[in-house]
Amino acid sequence: MLSHATTRDWLIPYADGMLAVDERRRIDGHITGCPSCARELREVRELNLLLVTLPPAPPVAFAPFWLNLQAVLPHRRVLRIPGIAGYRRLGMAFAVAAIGVLAAGVSAFAAPSALPDNPLYPVKQLEESLRLELAPVNERLTIQLQLANERLREAQAMAGRQQPAWLPGDHR
Repeated sequence: MLSHATTRDWLIPYADGMLAVDERRRIDGHITGCPSCARELREVRELNLLLVTLPPAPPVAFAPFWLNLQAVLPHRRVLRIPGIAGYRRLGMAFAVAAIGVLAAGVSAFAAPSALPDNPLYPVKQLEESLRLELAPVNERLTIQLQLANERLREAQAMAGRQQPAWLPGDHR
């Protein structure tokens, strides 16, 4: 025998003839012994008869109805969450920037002691050129003197290692 709650859940499909024969028999068994479910079944059947006698609803133009409904509804806000691709691009940009800063830092610290045969020597020359160009006019002569002394020190260091002095543009 079915429980009272299960029978009540199945009363509408039962009244509409939507249940299989064995399910209908089980509900019939419960209804014969339960006056509450029998009363509720009568009410469902009366409601079905009332609904059948009502005239059909007039057709409604859906587009104007929908536009009017949208006008009174609050606007939905769209929450945009950046996708993984956005984070991936940002991560790659940070990685490239970090590598660039690291490379610039290493070369900036290593370049001041670089000799003409060192691969970092062009970085040293660039730094010296920028220092000279950005210096105030009254300090440029002092900087040029310092750079000349640096070239002399480089030449002495190269001669001390018994290597020919490398000059820019000399490709021996």
